Amino acid sequence: MTKHLVIIPIFNDLVILKKTLKSYIVATDLRACETALIDDGSGKSTKKYLENFIKQNPLISLYRNRKNLGKPKSVNKIIHAHPGMDYYTIIDSDVKIFTRNWHEILLRAHKIWRSQAILGAELHLRGFLFKKGGMEFGDLFPFWTLPGGFFSIPGPVFKKLGYFYDKIRRHEDADYCRRAASQNIRWYYTTDIKAKGLPHVSVSRSRGYAKHKKREEKIYKKRAEYIMRTHRVYYNPFKEGI
Repeated sequence: MTKHLVIIPIFNDLVILKKTLKSYIVATDLRACETALIDDGSGKSTKKYLENFIKQNPLISLYRNRKNLGKPKSVNKIIHAHPGMDYYTIIDSDVKIFTRNWHEILLRAHKIWRSQAILGAELHLRGFLFKKGGMEFGDLFPFWTLPGGFFSIPGPVFKKLGYFYDKIRRHEDADYCRRAASQNIRWYYTTDIKAKGLPHVSVSRSRGYAKHKKREEKIYKKRAEYIMRTHRVYYNPFKEGI
């Protein structure tokens, strides 16, 4: 039987979290994969909700950090506790999944790539689309990174890359893709799995939203430049003959 672990790191934002977990329960056969929630030092209301959620869904495990450690350390903690899995899939707590039995589609996609590629779901990202093995994929290399949102690592890839880098919290995703590129590992998303990043109401309604958005755009731009610089390539998938 395939050993597939789904990790959902959580830190507050209860309104969004409820929508995420509700969609996850509807779209997922909990017997087909292990699910681990990691509460990264959330407040009382989120803790109480998670306790009730676990009681109603006993097939899902809950782990807790006493204080907020950040996403990389939280994900590393769960992976360290579950060695030897065939696949590790990280889903952020602000992602709503629309495709039922998405895990079966994901494993089929991994088999097409012979478990040598990092895969994600179709979120808001758009890349170079192409077909392989009867499925459609999007190639973002090297402009964006798949980590964050929905990110699936096959066991053989994890053995090559290891854990997340957790020193510079804003760039752990970009660093993982840089390390993947150094090992000639590509990352793609499949259009057969539909998901959506949910808007954070508390941020979008605040006075500082415009400032926040501008800051985020700078971060994304810096991340893209970081990927380009560390790859030292200008990538054209059509010339690569995918």
